[in-house]
Amino acid sequence: MERKNYLSYIRAVACFCIVILHAYTMCGMVFKDTLTGNARIIINMIPYLMMWAVPCFVMVTGALLLDEKKSVDYKKVFRRYIPRVLIALIICCFLFRFLDFWMNKESFSIKLFVEPLYKFYTKTSWAHLWYLYLIVGLYLLMPAFSKIAKHSSDSEITVLIIIYVCFVSIIPIINKISGTEAAFYITTSSIFPAYLFIGHMIDSGRWKIPAFIYILMLLAGLAAIVVFSCISIGNEPSTEIESITGLLGSYSFLPVVVFSTGVFGLFKSIDAKESIISKILLTIDSCSFGIYLIHLVFLRYIYKCTGIKITNGNAFILVLGIVVITFILSFLIVWALRKIKVVHKIL
Repeated sequence: MERKNYLSYIRAVACFCIVILHAYTMCGMVFKDTLTGNARIIINMIPYLMMWAVPCFVMVTGALLLDEKKSVDYKKVFRRYIPRVLIALIICCFLFRFLDFWMNKESFSIKLFVEPLYKFYTKTSWAHLWYLYLIVGLYLLMPAFSKIAKHSSDSEITVLIIIYVCFVSIIPIINKISGTEAAFYITTSSIFPAYLFIGHMIDSGRWKIPAFIYILMLLAGLAAIVVFSCISIGNEPSTEIESITGLLGSYSFLPVVVFSTGVFGLFKSIDAKESIISKILLTIDSCSFGIYLIHLVFLRYIYKCTGIKITNGNAFILVLGIVVITFILSFLIVWALRKIKVVHKIL
């Protein structure tokens, strides 16, 4: 199948934005009692502006695996796709538990070698590993999704996406605003299958949407997220503010869906020529899975073990520096590890 470089560009940029998301989120959590005023608003708003990254990762998966030229069956799913994710997940659960043991200066216990398996099963290891559980779930349904993509008309898939967005994005907002609970629901209540099909419809050209519409979607989603962020962060805690904050932190939040779709569509519409930047992005993309897995090691160490002090005056720049250092170190380590044949198959 012909390589589509724009998908690699999306993953590379999204990977960097996820590091930004986690770095500023951790800063907001660790220094929530010392950051005030505009610094507090900016530090807490930036993660919301990076929420598009994970949906775009899922859209790339949909673009690649739901392609009509791609054959996805359960034999391939269980032999190729899922084992890679599960191996990475188990290794990370052990690695992160040992790092917690070291960073927390815990006393040695035999439980240290058992707890990672419990954390693996219960999804209680480091929070960012939730994405791997999501991917396993999507892979399990991929053969069925692939058949839907190949044998459904454009309008049928569009209606399917609209149904997902209505029940998982729009109705929750209505529920929050009205204070009621809608009785109607769909049995698969996750926005991520919709992201898979959105990625497929844009990539395949089955949605013929001009680039300026994607720009408008990006700007509309961005504006809504900024407005809701200012309301959430700039006001005293209350039931209403907590509801807005809960929506902002969800990948099913309608502005996030609109923003993410705009970003993906805009990348698709840009005809990027071969350049040094494109080569760098392609290299980063090849390491993006590994970067996602290990970048939190550096962030946790920096915030937990270095005694770093972040104040109103240095917050934005200092955290941005942490992002750059974390990303570069993560990239270099993954790039080196991928030289090992066995590791290359996982990362």
